[in-house]
Formats: sequence, structure tokens, C-alpha cells
Amino acid sequence: MMVDTVMRRKPVIDKLEQLGVESWMLDNLVHDAASGLGSQANNEGMKGQINFLKVICGWTDEAIIEAAKMERDDIDDWDDGKEF
Repeated sequence: MMVDTVMRRKPVIDKLEQLGVESWMLDNLVHDAASGLGSQANNEGMKGQINFLKVICGWTDEAIIEAAKMERDDIDDWDDGKEF
């Protein structure tokens, strides 16, 4: 399965390399695409956010819960006026 996916991308990679495009030149494209997906997930609420973290990012339920608890605690600290 992975080989099939790589083989389908090879013509695009070959063409980009022929055009002199290097990997670092795609950095902004990848960042913008990921940012757009993240914004869309955020606009969909918690269901969309969880789906994004699990399906797109590959996070486990446990990782999501732990990260969310840390975010909550950071907000609680900020609301309490604690300095960082």
C-alpha cells in the first residue's frame, strides 16, 4: 500500500526536480495547507478538532486528553494572574 502511494507521487517529484524545485521551496505551501486544515477543524468545533488531531495528526485519545489538560492548566494559570 505504501509503495503504491509513493509510486503515484513519483511523477510529481520528478517533474518538480526537473524544474529545479527543492524540498525547502515547498515549506510555505505545506504550512499554508496545514494551517487551512487546522482553521477548518477549529471552525467545526470539538468534533472537527478531535477528528483533525486523530486522523490528520495521528494522535491517540490519551495524547489529546493530556495535551488538552495542559492547555486548560495554562489558561487557568493565566486567569489567576500568575507570571510565566
